[in-house]
Amino acid sequence: QGFLVALTGNEREGDRRKHCSRSCPHHCLCYEHAELVDCRDRGFVRVPRGLPHGTWLLELGGNNLSVIGTRAFIGLWSLRVLVLTNNQIEDIEPQGSMDMLPGLEVHKLRL
Repeated sequence: QGFLVALTGNEREGDRRKHCSRSCPHHCLCYEHAELVDCRDRGFVRVPRGLPHGTWLLELGGNNLSVIGTRAFIGLWSLRVLVLTNNQIEDIEPQGSMDMLPGLEVHKLRL
């Protein structure tokens, strides 16, 4: 059994954001009904603040993240999938909240 998560670029940014009543970091796309946050390929050097607390999947691939700070995912109790592919990560500081991530995708890290 599996599922497919598709984050496509077919909708205009305004159309995607209008469905989101919760906060969404600037330059990210939040999909409220699926609880997905797409922050990929945005040039972030740190995990953005203001992520919705109900986020289930957080896509941070293709950014310029080098260090994942201790409090990067604080308050994201629903987070189950974290995608950190194609970043410049050199250090992931201890994260108490990361213990509950059964599917942590961290391919192509320089750790």
